[in-house]
Amino acid sequence: MKKSQILIIVALVILLLALNWMTRNDFAGKEYFGGLPWYGWAGISLFLIVIGAAFAIRDAARARKLLEEPPPVHVDEADQRIYLSKELLEKYDPDGPNYPHPVIVAERCIGCHACVDACPHDVLAIVNGISTPIARDQCMEDTSCQVECPVNPKACIVVNTTKKIMPRKVPRRDASFMTDVPGVYIIGDVSGTPLIKNAANEGAAVVIHIAHELHASNGNGGPPQAQYDVAIIGAGPAGLSGAVMAKRLGLRFIGIEQDTVMSTIVKYPKGKYVFLKPETMEWTGGIRLPGLEEYVEEMIEEMMDEPQRAQAAALLAAERAGTLDDTGRQLLVNARDRYQAYLEIEAGFESPFPDAKKFAEWQLDVSALNERAARAKAPNATDDDRRAALAALLERARLFRDAGKPGLFTFAMWDYARALKLDPTNAEALEAIEDGARRLARAREKFEALLDAEDKSALSELLQKERENTIKETEVGQLDRLRKAAAQRYGERMEAEVESGKMPAERYEALQDARHKVAGDQREVLLNTWFKNMAENGVAINENESCKAVKKATDGDYFNVETVKAGEKVNYTARRVILAIGTAGTPMKLKVPGEALKVKLPDGTEEDRQVQVTRDGKVEDKVKYKLNDPEAYKSKKIIVVGAGNSAIEGAVDLVARRSGDQIEFRPPEETNEVTLLVRSDLKNDLKFGNKIQIYDCIDAGKIKVYFGAAIKEIRDDEVVVVNARNPDDVKATIKNDYVFAMIGGDKPTKFLEAIGIKIG
Repeated sequence: MKKSQILIIVALVILLLALNWMTRNDFAGKEYFGGLPWYGWAGISLFLIVIGAAFAIRDAARARKLLEEPPPVHVDEADQRIYLSKELLEKYDPDGPNYPHPVIVAERCIGCHACVDACPHDVLAIVNGISTPIARDQCMEDTSCQVECPVNPKACIVVNTTKKIMPRKVPRRDASFMTDVPGVYIIGDVSGTPLIKNAANEGAAVVIHIAHELHASNGNGGPPQAQYDVAIIGAGPAGLSGAVMAKRLGLRFIGIEQDTVMSTIVKYPKGKYVFLKPETMEWTGGIRLPGLEEYVEEMIEEMMDEPQRAQAAALLAAERAGTLDDTGRQLLVNARDRYQAYLEIEAGFESPFPDAKKFAEWQLDVSALNERAARAKAPNATDDDRRAALAALLERARLFRDAGKPGLFTFAMWDYARALKLDPTNAEALEAIEDGARRLARAREKFEALLDAEDKSALSELLQKERENTIKETEVGQLDRLRKAAAQRYGERMEAEVESGKMPAERYEALQDARHKVAGDQREVLLNTWFKNMAENGVAINENESCKAVKKATDGDYFNVETVKAGEKVNYTARRVILAIGTAGTPMKLKVPGEALKVKLPDGTEEDRQVQVTRDGKVEDKVKYKLNDPEAYKSKKIIVVGAGNSAIEGAVDLVARRSGDQIEFRPPEETNEVTLLVRSDLKNDLKFGNKIQIYDCIDAGKIKVYFGAAIKEIRDDEVVVVNARNPDDVKATIKNDYVFAMIGGDKPTKFLEAIGIKIG
């Protein structure tokens, strides 16, 4: 028996004795011990024995059940500690130390830099497009790398830690991207996943969802008070993709951007290669996908008409060398435009069903529709046949819609619209679509063969290294992947097939370059593609207009969107609102006299520096909040304000050039006179490498630093620097051409919460 049960019995006996002692002498039963005769005590004892036995049997049954079926482990969702399985630990951390350190699950990593930027100790770096621990021994168990990893399940996991890792705080939204405020949607970086490809896909998907919702709920155009069907706040990849899709679907929309279209990418350094990760994610955005196979000569060749096909390789070589003439450039432009159109058409023919049986049933329906469409090309086709072909296209779109594939439904409707735009009484539109499908199929067949040959070539080289025992640790994973793929494809003949698949070294290298472009492209190519795409669709965005509030109307199903443009308040009304505002927020200002000063520039200044043209010539802001291109500033007097990673990296880039962890100081004729102003001390999360580099520059006399300093006033050619604690204490008056204020930005958290969106 348990102690508690024994105590209950003892307490009961004491209670009976007390009752017996306190009763009067003439009370019946007073002569018996405890006020009960012997048979009363016998009955009570038997009752207690039965109850005790029942408790004992129950406890034994519970114990046996616990041994057979352990209770479920309670998981504290607020803890968010993630334990790697034994298999993943053996795969990614076989020789890992027993102290806390990050482990990266490569197949989950999207190369977004979130964990790298979060780590203050330079433990992680992006290597070959994915995060990699390069200094595990420097890990100080910060755990912010795991917190900031945006994928689910996490790709970055800190093992051997006892710290409680809090969940990442992101705006709440449902599967359709709608927030806690009905009618307000949130997409892109601000939603928690910093991916260009994901942002563009969400932009298109949310507009398609809104189009269906508005059409289903109210076909008469909505409340008369609403000027627009949708207001899109932000014009990065997510917002622009949504705007293009809204234009295609015929929605009335207003696009608002507090800076300029694609301003984040515009501010990237020149020539920066932007990765569109992950490669496994399908591109369904409203804006075009640059790069990809369009750079491979086999694809371009198939897109060209017969007379020019032999020129494909030469034209691409000339383009890479920068010697392409206008005629050749136009041929490539036409080929790439045709390729893009065929890709969009092809999207309407893809299977919406993962299940093979359902797909087979669906194919029968599509085949019947294709037969109806084919009749439109017969010599004896009637107008009714041709109209039936258009009806078949429309029916195919309906099948996609019913299959729950809104993206494919949209593209199918786009095909239908294209056919209508030609002549519904002839088969020209259908012929164009079928010709595109044939060309794209041939081009893809060639491309797949080349990819296959490249894999064979790579596998052959790695197998040779393995035989010679010269294979690197970083190549083992690639070898395993290629070996498994080859075994599935070629079976026992793997090595013979691999050896026979070698290609010339030059072609192999050229193809590798093309494969790398699948993951993204240079900043300039991305911007050119998207700006052109924007113009082709007739999309207009209100730039340099800042959204200040979004409020639900009290007299109908719409929203009031309040903005400020050139100091003037503007108000729009829209039935739905899409927030695609990113995470950078509005740069924090110095709030000192002279912050709005302009600098007059000589003619020939590059437009990439955001030059404004006035009646007096070209001017630009004297105070800037981001360093886009350090090479644009030479032999200038520059003040950098800030103590974080951006400010430190900017100061170093203005006096030196980086090569990994090393820096090489600029020659004297290019060196800027840089002064760094730090309000108190360098930030605690300053990366170790940045700290070393800034002190190297200070020790070499390349950068002068003022700690505990702030700007009091900015003048035309100088800046007044004072004690940060005592503005009357002037430290120095410094000659100056530009000021870079890199002191952070106002995160959009308060703006979102003011709308009613919950974070976390």
